[in-house]
Amino acid sequence: MPASSAAPHCPAARRPPAGPCTCTAGGAYTSEITGQHWALVAALADEGVRVEVPLYGPTPRRTHREAYPLVTEVYRRLPDHVPAAAVTLAGDSAGAGLALGGARELPAAGLPQPRRIALISPWLDLTLSNPAVRAVAPHGAWLTPEGLVEMGRARADGDDPADPRLSPVNGSPKGLAPVSVFIGTRDVIYPDVCRLRERAAAEGTPLEVTVCAGAVHVHPLTPTPEGRAAAARIVEDISR
Repeated sequence: MPASSAAPHCPAARRPPAGPCTCTAGGAYTSEITGQHWALVAALADEGVRVEVPLYGPTPRRTHREAYPLVTEVYRRLPDHVPAAAVTLAGDSAGAGLALGGARELPAAGLPQPRRIALISPWLDLTLSNPAVRAVAPHGAWLTPEGLVEMGRARADGDDPADPRLSPVNGSPKGLAPVSVFIGTRDVIYPDVCRLRERAAAEGTPLEVTVCAGAVHVHPLTPTPEGRAAAARIVEDISR
C-alpha cells in the first residue's frame, strides 16, 4: 500500500498520546509530496501524533479511481485499538479536497466518520466555475484558474470534473465530521470555501473557517509570520 508513516517522537512526560492523523498532501494532483508537507508532518509527530501519509500519486500516473480506495484503506488500517472518534483526516490544497471527498466515501465502505476533518486551502471544485474566482485570481501568488482547470480535467480522466466525488463543494456536507478550514483571501480557492461554509450552515454541518486577510494559497505551509501562526494552531488542534 503506497503510504508513509511518521511515528510520534515526543517526550514521555508530555500529555497522553494524541489520536492519529491521515495527511494527504497537495500539489494540484500533478506533483509529489514536498518538504513543506513533511515539515508539517514532523511538527505533528513532535506533538505525539502518529501521521499516515497516503501517497496517492500524481496525474497521469494515477487518477481519482485509485486515490479514493487508497485513502479509505489507509483509514481502515489504522491500529484496531484506535477508535474513529480519535482520528483526524487532514490535507492541503488538492489533498484537502481528497480528504473531504474521502470522508464522504467512508459510509459506503462501512467505516465511521473521524473526530474531525482539518483542511488547508481545500481545492473544492476542479472546474473553478464560481464567478467570484476571477475576481480573486489577479491577487493570488502563483495559482491561475486556467492552469488549475486543465489539471482538474486531467485528474477527472474523462469523468465529469464537476461530479461531487471530484469537486466536493458540489456535494452535501451533511453527515460529515466537524470540518475546520484555513484559507487566505488572496487564494483562488477562497470563494469556494465560502460556498462550502454557506452550504454547511444551511445543512447543519459543523464547519469552522479561519480566514487570514491577505494570505496566499496554503499559507500555513509558508515561512511567513501568518503561516507559522496558522501551522502552530493546526498542530495544536490536531494534537490536543
